Amino acid sequence: MKNILFVSPTLDGMGGISSVVRTLMNSDLKNRCKISHYSSYVDKSFYHKLISIITGYIKFPFFLLKNRDIEIVHIHGSMRISFLRKSYYMLLSKLAQKTVIYHMHSSMVNEYFDRNNKFKGAIIKKLMNQYDAFIVLSSYWEQVVKKYTNSTIFVTHNPVSEINAPSCSKNFNDNNNVLFLGEIGQRKGVHDLIKVAKELKNRNTDVHFHIGGNGNIDVYKKQADKLNVSETITWYGWVRGEEKEQLYRNCSIYFLPSYFEGLPMSILEAMGKGFPVISTRVSAIPESVIHQRNGYIYSPGDITGFANGIEHMLSNPKLLFNMSRESVKIINEKFSIEKIVSQLYTVYNSV
Repeated sequence: MKNILFVSPTLDGMGGISSVVRTLMNSDLKNRCKISHYSSYVDKSFYHKLISIITGYIKFPFFLLKNRDIEIVHIHGSMRISFLRKSYYMLLSKLAQKTVIYHMHSSMVNEYFDRNNKFKGAIIKKLMNQYDAFIVLSSYWEQVVKKYTNSTIFVTHNPVSEINAPSCSKNFNDNNNVLFLGEIGQRKGVHDLIKVAKELKNRNTDVHFHIGGNGNIDVYKKQADKLNVSETITWYGWVRGEEKEQLYRNCSIYFLPSYFEGLPMSILEAMGKGFPVISTRVSAIPESVIHQRNGYIYSPGDITGFANGIEHMLSNPKLLFNMSRESVKIINEKFSIEKIVSQLYTVYNSV
């Protein structure tokens, strides 16, 4: 039985990486491998995060000395500062003669290299080539990452552990509720969501948006007030547990108008709950949301397109049900936890 160490943000964090790692650690993978976890930082305030990063650095060498039987260090991270922070764990693990994998969850790989000078880019490429392998979230990201490293690259999608029947206790008749879950910010297109609410109000289309997530909520509440659509939006802050399940039951469309993504867990989880999805044609999203099969995808910022898609879906409950069924089917085909565990086990044996 292989001994695997996951290095990632704390397991109770609010981000997609924490969600993926939690899912994997609670899966059948723990019966195939011995899995342990090391927290690279705590997802709280800046002060707590900084202290946890420093503490994590100090303790890690002693952790490796105490756990000499670890064979593979599986690091989960993104790009930019996250990649540089995690390089510390890679270098120490290599020094301890461990096999090291970097699981790339980033949505801005090309942009990161474009923004840095050649010298810094060369350093980053050198660090990338120290890894024994990379795991990326889709074939799209495989083509991106291979430009910057000679390391072996494996494609493994994000996993979904909870998959429901197509109806999943959802009533698509007279259900005008649209759901957004994620970081409240520009990257996720929240400013466009509010503009869509305004466009649909101008058309006299009865729609209510339910927005759950952390971020600059007050900024976007002011935008909603300015556009006179506050009554069509309910803000929840970060949701989990029963409150999240209630939103899944009460809404009929999942809407994520993102500008940058890796392979968003929020979309995959919503599809597993039987949601038709409206999103954007960026990175790996078209590999999960197939236009006119289980939802609609548009270019980022296409307010008219988003509004048309939502309006068309809400006027056709049968279409919503059929797309719901297709979402569940796609998850079963490509993103079920059983499939992802098998893929990861193959990766571990290969490296």
